[in-house]
Amino acid sequence: MGVRPDQRGRGLARELYANFAGYARGEGCTELRAITGAGNSGSIRFHQRLGFTVSAPIADYNGPNQPMITFRRELSLA
Repeated sequence: MGVRPDQRGRGLARELYANFAGYARGEGCTELRAITGAGNSGSIRFHQRLGFTVSAPIADYNGPNQPMITFRRELSLA
């Protein structure tokens, strides 16, 4: 998911994630996963604040010299 730079800081991404997590939970999913470029420090911090586990950069994930960061967050069943 991405939010236009001029719309950031308003809670939109947090709300979208909350709604998606609720939907995914209702469909029986037990975790959320996401991905971003290794240099996207804003996305990494955002996902950390949402409780995602952050991987180390994975070399060549998106092709040669294209490292990526993956995120994982378990969904509570409650």
